[in-house]
Amino acid sequence: MLLALGLRLWGIGFGLPYRYWTEEYKVLNYALRMGSGDLNPHFFEYPTLYLYFTLVVCGLHYIAGRALGWYHSSHDFAVSFVRDPSRLYLLARIMETLWSLALVFLTYRVAKRFFGRRAGLWSALFAAVLPHFVAISHVIKGDTAAAFFCLLALWAGLEITEGGRLKHYLICGLSLGLACTIKYYAAPMLLIGPTAHWLWLNKEGRGSWKSFFLSRKLWPAAAMIPLVFFMGSPYALLDWPAFWNDVRNIRSPWKTAS
Repeated sequence: MLLALGLRLWGIGFGLPYRYWTEEYKVLNYALRMGSGDLNPHFFEYPTLYLYFTLVVCGLHYIAGRALGWYHSSHDFAVSFVRDPSRLYLLARIMETLWSLALVFLTYRVAKRFFGRRAGLWSALFAAVLPHFVAISHVIKGDTAAAFFCLLALWAGLEITEGGRLKHYLICGLSLGLACTIKYYAAPMLLIGPTAHWLWLNKEGRGSWKSFFLSRKLWPAAAMIPLVFFMGSPYALLDWPAFWNDVRNIRSPWKTAS
């Protein structure tokens, strides 16, 4: 964990006060714009839960800044950001680092639970030093948070195959909903729930399609996924035309280019 922390903090201020990553600019600026009171991001290239999370983090920073005398008004806060955004960029990047550390720890716990302590330690080491993991921990995009919840869903799925307990079904559904409302690309992980359920039924000798579809555990977990998604990205429903237009353009980037 200390190695992971050191690698992720090393160079975390790259580029500042300049902004080279479009994605960082989008996440932070759209989050701050919602601070005016309009919680509709008017931007759906990403789901919005991580934008709300970033807004809360920046809001807490503003409250602390008022108490410490850094800012005297919201206007002063905005002017400070325009002049030099480094402080908020560093804060948001540190949030990515904390999610990444949580991911390293969860990697250890999952591997230890199913493959032993040695496997857990080696898995955590690889997660700590893997270059791509370190790189995404330096960029404000929410990738580390999405990966964390994907892995949490995988852990719950593995637990389902072991014991088929309702709480693990619900944790799996909750985690998948959170992952998808942070990043759309988590959607393929939705296969974890039904796959784990099918493996559990076969283990119990009830591997039939009737048992699969009549399960009282699978459907409550499945219902949690869209519920959590729309709770995290409510304007995907409330502003459906804008949401669908942005998602359609993501799916067909050549249309956007044309």
